[in-house]
Amino acid sequence: MNVKDEVFAILYDNKGSFVSGEDIAEALGVSRAAVSKAVNRLRGEGVPITSANRSGHRLESEPVMLYAPAIERECGIKCTVLKTVDSTNNEAKRRIANGEAGEFIIAAEAQTAGRGRRGNSFYSPCGTGLYFTLVLRPDSDLATATGLTTAAAVASAEALSEITGVEAGIKWVNDLYIGKKKICGILSEAVSDFETGTVQSVVIGIGINLNTEEFPEDIREKAGSVGRKADRSLLCGRICGKLHRLCALLPDRAYMDEYRRRSIATGQRFSYIRGGKTLFAVAETVDDEGTLIARSDDGSELRLSSGEISIKL
Repeated sequence: MNVKDEVFAILYDNKGSFVSGEDIAEALGVSRAAVSKAVNRLRGEGVPITSANRSGHRLESEPVMLYAPAIERECGIKCTVLKTVDSTNNEAKRRIANGEAGEFIIAAEAQTAGRGRRGNSFYSPCGTGLYFTLVLRPDSDLATATGLTTAAAVASAEALSEITGVEAGIKWVNDLYIGKKKICGILSEAVSDFETGTVQSVVIGIGINLNTEEFPEDIREKAGSVGRKADRSLLCGRICGKLHRLCALLPDRAYMDEYRRRSIATGQRFSYIRGGKTLFAVAETVDDEGTLIARSDDGSELRLSSGEISIKL
């Protein structure tokens, strides 16, 4: 890391408390002038740092903007933060196509064409939500890698609980709900090697409405927000760190117990579309492969491995 990022790391570790310039300089083996220069650069980038004579420098407890070093410090994965982008998933796939290697994160303050599942859009206004994409390299077959879809829902729900204290439920397959409102959407896309039958990378886009108050009319009845202030960089890093660790558990799907505990579909009557007809069933459980097991109105067992269901919550 350069001096600027090292100064940020010290302030981040002491978030909300003053740290003297002398102590920072001594810890990094640089001059106090170098520390002051780094602080000014950070402040110029929008990092909320308060400085006071005889007290030093303080990173405010709830930074307003996303900051890549804070995300990287939480999860250990390289991160790029953009002010605006069409879609973080699109940007991640462009970088993969251009040869970017390894695992990485693309986060943005706003998306102009945020994407959801089944061709839907995801409303992504500036500063009120968290929008990012994590690229993982699972080195597995497609059947195993699809488990990252449900793992992403678990990681997001757990991180939200830890950082905001809000408990979210999971609507099959991987939407997060608080009450009757959707507050998080997840879109997973795989880049495969057809010759070997393995997945080269998985692009996982996550959008969370944290403090969004106004929604477009067409989604106003269904969309909601967490309604809590949160350090978005910390939340992003926490989700990515959890999901990276869950990736190693894909073969045995140990995280599915938590998925089932948070499922809001279990026991609910839902509708789905098949062959152009609207049909109904009652959800019974979700198996370790992420398949929704339900009982149709005629008493037969129904198994859905993909698609969309509608539940009256």
